[in-house]
Formats: sequence, C-alpha cells, structure tokens
Amino acid sequence: MVLMVLGGCAGGGAAGNEVSDSDKAGTETEDETAADEDGQNPVMNFIGKYGCGRATAEVSAEGTDGAKVVITWAGSAFENAEWVMTGTFDSDKLLFTYTDCVKTDYVYKDEGVVESETVEYTDGHGTMQFTEDLTFTWQDDKENAGDGMVFEYAS
Repeated sequence: MVLMVLGGCAGGGAAGNEVSDSDKAGTETEDETAADEDGQNPVMNFIGKYGCGRATAEVSAEGTDGAKVVITWAGSAFENAEWVMTGTFDSDKLLFTYTDCVKTDYVYKDEGVVESETVEYTDGHGTMQFTEDLTFTWQDDKENAGDGMVFEYAS
C-alpha cells in the first residue's frame, strides 16, 4: 500500500495541477515577519490543502506556534488511510515536528458508509519540511509512509 503512495508522489504533483502565484498562500514578507514577532502563528503562511498523487494534506494552525496536519491517502474507492498529527512549527527552519500521530484505516460500504475503522497506532512521530514555494516533504519515522513524498499547495 505504501509503495503505491511513493510511486505516485516522488516527482511532485500531477501534470495540469500547477498553481499560479495568485492562487498560492502568501509567502513571508517583512510585514509578516513582524506579525510573527507580535504573536501570529508562523504556520499561518502555510495553511491550506496540499496534494501528492492520491494523497491530500490539510494544514491548519493551532495556538501561537502549533499546527495540525491531516493526511488522507485513498487506497481505492472503498478504503483509505488517515494520519492526524499535531505539533510545533519552527518558523526559522520551516519545520513541523510531531510525536502524537494517529493512523486510522477506513473501509467503506457501497453507499459510502464506514464499514470498519481500525486505529493502527497512536504514537507516530516525524517531521514535515516546508519550503517558501509552498511545498513540503514528509519524513514519517514510525513506518516510513511519507518518505519521498512531496506535497504541493492546492488551495
């Protein structure tokens, strides 16, 4: 299952999914740097949806320096895996670090109703390295699921 994710993501997003500069979240400017010093969560510059093949990520801010990331990977029309993690965001390194990832596998019935929900683990850990051009790479230390994945900003 993991190999399929890596094969679809290693080179970045799918063709035709380029995002124009006007569609991207703002990159850090002098004014935004000053706002960070005034208490704005630095992850605010990176919140939104990202994609990598059949995987999507939703990045949101929590508190003054925290972030929450939810990654969903569709294995098929009837199953998907979801990783939910919270942690801190280092604005100098553009690095999100987490130690509380919960991975859950879902199986659906034909009607789209959840047939089964299995928590695989609750102690995942790793990092996500963001870049100023609104991509991030995922280093998953628990099961190496995200190794080599490059997520591109989608909205």
